[in-house]
Amino acid sequence: MYRKILVPVDLHESGRSAVALAAAAMLAHASDASLTLLTILSDWSVLARAERSPITTRLLFESAHARLAAQGDRMENAGPVTCRVESGFAYRAILTAAREIGADLIIIAPPPARWTDAIFGTTVSRVSRRAQCSVLIVRD
Repeated sequence: MYRKILVPVDLHESGRSAVALAAAAMLAHASDASLTLLTILSDWSVLARAERSPITTRLLFESAHARLAAQGDRMENAGPVTCRVESGFAYRAILTAAREIGADLIIIAPPPARWTDAIFGTTVSRVSRRAQCSVLIVRD
């Protein structure tokens, strides 16, 4: 059914990510699919640290990768899990990663609603409209 599944993970919203990770593990196991976990560091966060030191920026990415890998290690029956850390606008990073790995499914959990979502849209809505593959939106 699915061969490559991408799961964007917000390291600051572990509860919401847990629902997406559980769904991903189940589908990956059932489909014998590979699973890629992705977290995105915002540009402002990366730039603020880069001004201090390139070493600090590298450590920021390494720390995010380690935290993401720890979540992948806790997933039962998921099979092989690959981790990616990107920076930039979340929806662009998700779409780029999906295209690069050849994902045929993106599993994403929506963040809490904010008033700006009505004006600018959400990452989830942008990904679901622009993705070239199926998108599964999981809720609590």
